Amino acid sequence: MQYPSNLMIEASAAPIPEATIHRERHIDVQSLHVTPVLSRKLDRPQGYYTTLTPTRQAQPSDVARVLANHIATMLRQVDVTRGDLLVVGLGNDDYVVDALGTQVIQRIQPNPDRALRLCTLLPRVQGVSGIASHDVIRGVVHTGKPRAVVAIDTLTTRDAARLGNCYQLTTAGIRPGSGVANPQPPLDYATLRVPVLAIGVPLLISVGAMCNCATLARDTALTMVTPRNIDELVRRCAVAIADALEQVSLRSGNA
Repeated sequence: MQYPSNLMIEASAAPIPEATIHRERHIDVQSLHVTPVLSRKLDRPQGYYTTLTPTRQAQPSDVARVLANHIATMLRQVDVTRGDLLVVGLGNDDYVVDALGTQVIQRIQPNPDRALRLCTLLPRVQGVSGIASHDVIRGVVHTGKPRAVVAIDTLTTRDAARLGNCYQLTTAGIRPGSGVANPQPPLDYATLRVPVLAIGVPLLISVGAMCNCATLARDTALTMVTPRNIDELVRRCAVAIADALEQVSLRSGNA
């Protein structure tokens, strides 16, 4: 049985030869450019992917700084260095595990005087607002015309060690709900007509992946669970992402 995972580093059972791996400030970094050929092989959208996995020695300031470096790199890869950056917090903040995007947004301050300006949006989920989050985002992008969208969301993993301790960045955009069998329309260049940088943290794991037990019933095996300290994990990851985005904006200088 294939357990759900949104992580590129879990897209293949074997190491991906095309990936480059190195360490920065006690953080393991895997980078991969998914070409059309590799996209078909891995069944993942084309784009640049970077996965950051902090080691035990990594300090919060290290995580934020390395995140900022790679966010800036990906923005340059899609030719975004100036203008409005629309940061979108996806998910449902009625559930702590799904509140990563909300907590990031709550920590971002408007900065209209910088070359790369952070703007924020919390579209909520359709079950709460009555409007599909994709429609809300598309409407704001159409009227506000940001240079790019940064979408923040919770991801799934097959490895319990990565829960709250892994950050995936990609220029391929994101399909909210895909990791929990509730896929929504994708948020990417094709649907929004602006570059979409997705930043996600795995905070959910299926029972089957966690216990690696082949005798579980399918429904039980695919049930998603979270770590006991989920509140602290979400807070820590939200702080790191918000700090990183602030650093990227600050480095852009004044408009």
